[in-house]
Amino acid sequence: MRLALALLLALGAPIARAAGPLIVNGAGVPLVWTANPVPFNPDRGNLGAIDNATAVGMVASDFGVWASVPTASIAFGNAGALPVDVTAANFTAYLGQCGDGLSPIIFDTDGSITDDLFGVGASNEILGFAGPECVTYSPPVITEGSAVLNGKFVDGIDTPSNPEVSVADFNAVFVHEFGHYCNLDHSQINLLEAFDGDPSNDDAIATMFPILINPTTMSVPNLDDEVSLSMLYPAPSFASSYGTITGHVLRSDGTPFQGAYVIARKVDDPRITAVGMASGAYYFPGAPGGTPDPDLQGRYVLPGLPPGSYTVEIEQIDPIFTDGSSIGPLDPPATLPGPPEFWNGANEASTFPPDDPSEAVAIAVAGGTTTTGIDIVMNTLVCPATPLTGCKRPIVPGSSSLQLRKGTTPDRDSLKWKWQRGAATSTSDFGNPVAGTGYQLCLYDETAGTPTTALAAMAPAGGLCGTRPCWRASSSGFSYADRNLTPDGISRIDLRAGADGAARIGVKGKGANLGLTLPLADDPTVVLQLLNAYGTCWEARFPAPALASDPTRFKAVGD
Repeated sequence: MRLALALLLALGAPIARAAGPLIVNGAGVPLVWTANPVPFNPDRGNLGAIDNATAVGMVASDFGVWASVPTASIAFGNAGALPVDVTAANFTAYLGQCGDGLSPIIFDTDGSITDDLFGVGASNEILGFAGPECVTYSPPVITEGSAVLNGKFVDGIDTPSNPEVSVADFNAVFVHEFGHYCNLDHSQINLLEAFDGDPSNDDAIATMFPILINPTTMSVPNLDDEVSLSMLYPAPSFASSYGTITGHVLRSDGTPFQGAYVIARKVDDPRITAVGMASGAYYFPGAPGGTPDPDLQGRYVLPGLPPGSYTVEIEQIDPIFTDGSSIGPLDPPATLPGPPEFWNGANEASTFPPDDPSEAVAIAVAGGTTTTGIDIVMNTLVCPATPLTGCKRPIVPGSSSLQLRKGTTPDRDSLKWKWQRGAATSTSDFGNPVAGTGYQLCLYDETAGTPTTALAAMAPAGGLCGTRPCWRASSSGFSYADRNLTPDGISRIDLRAGADGAARIGVKGKGANLGLTLPLADDPTVVLQLLNAYGTCWEARFPAPALASDPTRFKAVGD
């Protein structure tokens, strides 16, 4: 069972959701515990079927996982039990109370507190939550924390209305939650491994990943988790023995971009030796505690890197990660304007050529040093103002068709394009949309022979649509499927290579994200092009008169 992991936010706290700190002040400084050891006050009651002494020992052991991180300097201490057994009748006297000197770890033995907080039935879904509870922004200090552990999941009863998990799985959840208690937020390191259904590579998934995929592997922090903790509570060896890469993520016009996920991967161990962070994670101008340096916009810092050679890449933060599962400074996550891509050294640019998004230039990292200026300029795939020339077209007239329909509401709008019996297309012409080749659909409507863009819809490269990869490769090409219709309403693309007359493409879209407007002027032609990030394009032209053209539909066969 995959479980979404929750977090409890500090009272009134603006949050910087990213791999790294959860709460950052206005000056761009993350909040930390200064008490040593970090205190916690356990409940006096039982935790489901687990007696109090055993439950308190579990809490101490789960905190101890973080205390054992070798590059961090942090300890935790039982500061004494709460005065009473906390129940649904009295929990408000302890949860959310600042200034009482208590950091309650509440054992919600039957789930009733969880239901009171989140609504009836929440106790069947939420195993618990934790985080900083009381803070100051100047100085940036966490003064009290809290956690609620839902004992309903470990009460020995396993029914649809009273689900059960193993004690080992329960502890894995609270290792994660006590990461939040330290002010760690979520991580997206190795997103594909998390959702590929292959448990053999789950050792690459971070403890702070927003969803519990594999409790056994996720109960032990990986490098990304250790770096996130060590950034806040560094041991002396963290700066002296490990290297750092810093830079900015920039739009094509040079302005900073907030919310791209940036990852440094060691060339000879890219899955395990990897550290990630969202760009701009320290830039929160609305938070109390100071004014941020504008340089924090779009900036990333990737410390804790063992010496060696690294690549740096950016990817989309998965759109399923929102609310309590968010990653990065924006919720919902920002949409990349182009494909995922690597830093490409001297060829780094907003277009290809010269910047091939799948090409990486390695960066040498030495212990105790910082490599600066590794700025990634995002490749932008947009519809040109006028149709491109030289695109591949069907070689048999009448082999393409286009249907556009306006629904009674925008969510019922639809698009269907078939490009068949096309000019010779190889699989290499398609690039590799699984990894780095994004696609853009461009519809041009001519009025007195002058084209204007009537619709523009992107299908980003890579990424996950729900819990599955958006793009899939086959021996003859690629297919794309996105039931969520993000970002621009494309639901399906089929790309099939072939010789002259055998290549074919199909595109479907629907919903309000299409931005469909009818009628089209079609004076004298409607042009539809599919472009990719490698500069290849496919085209169909639909000269007037169309088979149907009115405010609710457009239907035509290509020339």
